[in-house]
Amino acid sequence: MIIAPPAAGFEVLSRFEEAGYTLAIEGAELRVTGSTTPTEDLRDLVERNREALKAAVLLSDPPSWLAKLFDLYWSGHQTPVKMSTPEMSIISLRKETLWHVW
Repeated sequence: MIIAPPAAGFEVLSRFEEAGYTLAIEGAELRVTGSTTPTEDLRDLVERNREALKAAVLLSDPPSWLAKLFDLYWSGHQTPVKMSTPEMSIISLRKETLWHVW
């Protein structure tokens, strides 16, 4: 898999929009809508920049949860995270396992 730089995704998205196409993400796939089938050149750009293009499509119109996450990040908001652990932690589980093997 060739991973393109993020800017490449926005450049490809711009090329599609200039040609009159609309792109969206459905599940894990890209959906291209337009009056005709994209040219071979545009299809080749998708193949070479698929992941970067998906990111560009997502970031050009982010879902509300992602927009909120970006707003929190850019504002510097910090949220404490509490992780719950099972009654027996992994470390104690390893000790318990080693004790029985020993």
